Amino acid sequence: MKTRIIRFIQVILFRIWSLFARFPRFELLLLELLNARFLIGVLGVVLDDEGRMLILEHTYKPFEPWALPGGWLKRDEPVDRMLVRELMEETNFRIEVGPCIAARNCPTRRQVEVYYLCRYISGEFTPSPEISDFRFVDLVSPPEEMQPYQRVWLQEIMPRIDAIRADMAWPGGDTSSAQ
Repeated sequence: MKTRIIRFIQVILFRIWSLFARFPRFELLLLELLNARFLIGVLGVVLDDEGRMLILEHTYKPFEPWALPGGWLKRDEPVDRMLVRELMEETNFRIEVGPCIAARNCPTRRQVEVYYLCRYISGEFTPSPEISDFRFVDLVSPPEEMQPYQRVWLQEIMPRIDAIRADMAWPGGDTSSAQ
């Protein structure tokens, strides 16, 4: 009986919702009011020709300054252009943005992080107000100074990174035997 009542309520709600479909702006307003909002962080796992990963020393993170490059996605900004822009502004490095390798919810904030595999192309490092230094490090065993959650997350998504690199002939080859 309880299942039938729930089903009946669902049918009624979907019929009401179908009325809103005739008014797309109203439908969008309702969706925005009823759903949570999140910041979207976009990060690049940037590899050089030797398969090493780029990490940056952030001036505004005093306790764990070393992290993957990236930033916040702005309204109406294409993700791939955002990463290219951020790296150029912060380091003077040119990159090629590859496929999306993972996305995750941040457990402590209302934010979603989206990770892309990227290739370092060229550029001579120029410090910026946000970035004071850079390093290319071993992808399989990132340094302890790197943000802990990013080190753990990289280990979790390493099989995905390996699969993409194998399929696309990305730098560094297979890392699974090094683990």
